[in-house]
Amino acid sequence: MSRPLLIGEGVGIAAAVALAEKLSERQPLVLLGSDEPFPFRARPSQIMVHGMPDGVIACMPLLDGWGIASRLASRAGFPGCFEGTVVELAEVWLDGLNPQALAEIEIFAAGPAQILQAAAEAARRYGVPVTQT
Repeated sequence: MSRPLLIGEGVGIAAAVALAEKLSERQPLVLLGSDEPFPFRARPSQIMVHGMPDGVIACMPLLDGWGIASRLASRAGFPGCFEGTVVELAEVWLDGLNPQALAEIEIFAAGPAQILQAAAEAARRYGVPVTQT
């Protein structure tokens, strides 16, 4: 069984959250990005995610409450968020996986065209399947 990596930005946040709920048994990692204020109040996650850069602890509280790991990315300097795009955060995390763990990853991406394109390019580089919504 694959492990889903869900990437959502902007309008894709809602789709990523809905998919995370459906895939919760597969222990997805949900990465959300926005350069505008997030449509929720971020807080430090209670769920440890190995391979995340130091200080990247902000999560979506709803997902954390469901027991689903999430992290946030933004170029707006929001506290606890990765400073960069959501796909850049995904690449940092993917870089830290061993070959066996990487072989289990399946990327799902939702959001504007540039995020979908960046996620598809990252999936090709890492040799993992991608589904765009």
